[in-house]
Parts: sequence; C-alpha cells; structure tokens
Amino acid sequence: DYCCYYYYYYYYYYYYYYYYYYYYYHYYYYYYCMYVCIMTGNQKLIWILWSSSNNFMCFPFRHF
Repeated sequence: DYCCYYYYYYYYYYYYYYYYYYYYYHYYYYYYCMYVCIMTGNQKLIWILWSSSNNFMCFPFRHF
C-alpha cells in the first residue's frame, strides 16, 4: 500500500497526460507504483502524501 500512496505523488504531476490512457495502461501504473516503492522506501513521505491526497490514488489500479 505504501508504494501506491507514493505513486499518487507522481501521478499528480502527470495527471493530464496519463488520464487519457487510464484504461489502456492500468497495468503499467501498477508496476510503476511498485517500482517507485522499491526505489524510494521512504514511508514517512508516503504517509504525508496519503493524508493530504484526494480519493484518486493508486487503489483503482491495484484491483485490475
């Protein structure tokens, strides 16, 4: 779950670009989320981003 919270941080900046490819690259989002989690490992930053983010997070991609 931590990686997904941190993934939202990246998705926020590329929202207008990835929004149109949501249904086509949902698998790519999931693995990218995992990749960011492994590279960073900063749970404190992830917790802060989770508490200050809106409903649109990485959870929808995890269920695919």
